[in-house]
Amino acid sequence: MYPRWLWPLSALPGVVWLLLLFLLPLYVVVGVAFGSVDPVLLQPIPAWNPLDWNTGWITHVLDQLLPGNVFWDVAVRTCEYVGLSLAGCILIGYPVAYFVARHASRTKTRSSSRGWSCTATPATSRKCCTPRATGRASSP
Repeated sequence: MYPRWLWPLSALPGVVWLLLLFLLPLYVVVGVAFGSVDPVLLQPIPAWNPLDWNTGWITHVLDQLLPGNVFWDVAVRTCEYVGLSLAGCILIGYPVAYFVARHASRTKTRSSSRGWSCTATPATSRKCCTPRATGRASSP
């Protein structure tokens, strides 16, 4: 039986990477979005403290997304492009995946016909070839 702390401890590196590579950049983007703008250079000034966030800019942009406003055409065009790319991925991806799933076991590698057993390991996506236990000598 494994100790109770083993699985949480083994998940710790993944949680650290998630915090560093996803949540921290997301917080930076939100800090810049809710920050203010320098009046001279018109550069964003991030607000790192959530108590200092200026929600006026975000509400202004969200108001412009309504039909008939400035960003409405951009939002509609973006949704159209997303829908087209999703349909393309489904139309191409599912037949390819079906073909690979149906025909993958029918192919033989050259080394498997010579007395070697090759298996693909999902963790490394490489083939691991070992000699098969046959009564005859095998050559690589």
